[in-house]
Order: sequence, then structure tokens, then C-alpha cells
Amino acid sequence: MKPTRIRLISALAATLCSVAAEEGVLDLTRLENYANQPVPTYITRDNTTAGNAITDKGATLGRVLFYDKRLSRNDTISCSSCHVQSRAFGDTATASVGVNGTTGRHSMRLVNARFSNEARFFWDERAATLENQTSQPIQDHVEMGFSGTAGDPSFSGLVTKLSAIDDYRVLFAMTFGDAAINEARVQQALAQFVRSIQSFDSKYDIGRAQVGNNNAIFPNFTASENNGKQLFNAALAAVINHYDAIPANNANLDARLRRPGGNVQDLNLSAQQKTDLAAFLKTLTGSAVYTAEKWADPFDASNQLTLIVLPQDAVEIIPHGDGTATIGSQVAAGLSYNLQSSTDLKAWSHVTAITSDATGRCEHTVQVSGSTFYRYTYEPPAR
Repeated sequence: MKPTRIRLISALAATLCSVAAEEGVLDLTRLENYANQPVPTYITRDNTTAGNAITDKGATLGRVLFYDKRLSRNDTISCSSCHVQSRAFGDTATASVGVNGTTGRHSMRLVNARFSNEARFFWDERAATLENQTSQPIQDHVEMGFSGTAGDPSFSGLVTKLSAIDDYRVLFAMTFGDAAINEARVQQALAQFVRSIQSFDSKYDIGRAQVGNNNAIFPNFTASENNGKQLFNAALAAVINHYDAIPANNANLDARLRRPGGNVQDLNLSAQQKTDLAAFLKTLTGSAVYTAEKWADPFDASNQLTLIVLPQDAVEIIPHGDGTATIGSQVAAGLSYNLQSSTDLKAWSHVTAITSDATGRCEHTVQVSGSTFYRYTYEPPAR
């Protein structure tokens, strides 16, 4: 796999048109909104772990980690290999492919994980938090191969691997204030990204926002869809035809599906009721979650990623009228930059080092004298 690269755009660099839209380019000076996405008022559940609320910076780092195949032992599998955006962050295969075979269980979908009633993760609920869940596939011999067993490197091997990559030193420094990489930080960033994946733009969501409770008639629904909703709320919320015609009594059948005396219980749904239920189920599908850029793969087709840490219009000079001026720039938040000056655009002198604030702002006041040029520069944290 080719190394990734960081794009450092100085004040004097040529203008790059629509650079943020380029494939494989992630602009850290204009982060996506992850932290303050609108959530419907009828959603009352939030299982965010205390101390790890979603931030734009943390979720951005989590997005890169989620799609990076270098998190697997042989650079072939990422989290997104088993949780595919176009498949609602699930997998159509019964078992997903890992670095050493196939997974033991079907990959769960990740949409709206933040709002689920169930706070535990994995089919056997062995992970008490999403943070704990995120690193377990990485440490699984079959899935991503940093298990520390059967000849695999341990998670510390992954830390060493990521620490040698410029992009990750930049992203971790932006998110956590320094470039140190460890399992807890990987877990926090991945959990923030996964919790940010939400879907509330379905026909159901639009209708639910207009009424006081789920049992009310939704004004945007057809009669069939409203009838199906009522049936869904009153009947077994499962695969319609299966529960409408249970094939036969057997020892594995749940007792709740048997009538008194041992006879098999069915729902006795009419053809119209089946149609209504199907119509309602179709209203539950959203759209943005399948294509939104903020949850999409940031890497290009060659698994390359370019980070922009200085914007196209990197420097603003704000005169004060008293012989001084503020040299400002809107850059990536939480990183350390160098302000430099020059009189000939060839030789540059160091003025000062500045760490951008939480909003990504760098500012420094200088004495104005003659024709002096200024620029901000950036170098990744040392290994």
C-alpha cells in the first residue's frame, strides 16, 4: 500500500479549485458537522459513554480509522469491509471475510447505534460499551489479525504501525492535543464516528415529527401505510410471512407462538393486511445515510489520503492603523503552526509558533514595516 501524504497549502500556493471535493482529500480546516447533528425530539435515548461525547475532530479521526485497511495485519481489511455504507453499514453476506477466513456471525448494522435501547454490543453482548467493541475486531485473529496469538502481532504492533504514519500523528494531535496513539484513543475516535452515523430522514421520521405519539395518524402517510403502522404496533414486529404461517410445531418453537393445547399460533393476516404491513415497512428507509460524504470513505481508489491542514486562503492581514497588524489564518484546530516572514519571498524567517484554538484560529500581532510577506507553515509532529 502506498504511503499517504499531507497537503500543506501556504498563503502563496497556487489556488486549488474545489480541492475539498477531490477524491481522497480530507480538509481539516473545514470539518464536517458530527457533534451537532439534529435529532428528533421524540428520540429520548442516548447511550453515549460518559467522557466521550461526539466531536467533529474525534469523529473525523474515527472516520479515517474506520476506512483504513492498514488497521488489519496485511492491509486488506478495514472496519468498512464488513460495515458497508451502501448497505446501511452492514453486510449482505451471512459471514464477512477477514484476514484469516470468515467471521463467526453476521455483521450488525451500525446506523443509530447511539440511540438504541440495547447499550451492549456483539451478538453475545460481551462488550459493555461501544468503545470496548471497536477494538475487538482489530484484535481478532480471523477478522483483522492483531490478536497477539497464532503468529499475529499484538495491538501494540498496530500502535507502532500507525505512529509511523504522518497523517495519524496529525489527526491524533488535532483530536487529543498530542500525537500519542494508544488503544483507548483509537476506541474513543471509532466510537465517536459510529455514534455519529444516524438516519432520521425516512418517511416515517417525517410523519412522526408531526404528531404527538407513534399511535397517531401520520399526516404524510397513505391509508395503507397508516393501517400497516397500526398492525405493526399491535402484532409481532418480525418477518410478516414467517409468523403468519409457521410451518409446523417443533421443539425449538417459542412457547409464545403456541396456542393453548400445543397448536401452532398464526396471525391470520388477510392479503390486504399483509400489503399494509409491507407498505409501512417501506416508510422506515432513509436515504442520506447511504451516500452522505461525512460517513463515506475518505480514501481514493488507490487507498491514498491527502490531509489539508492549511487552507487555500491561508493568511489574512488585518491592519490596526497604529503601525501594527494581526496576521490571522483559519486552519485545522488544535495543531501547532509556525508564522514566518520574508521581504523577498525567498528567504523566510521564523516569527513565532502558534497553536490554533478550538475553532481553528491562528492570530499574531506584528509591527508593520516596509514590504513584508507572511505565511503560516506546518510540519507533522515528530515520531
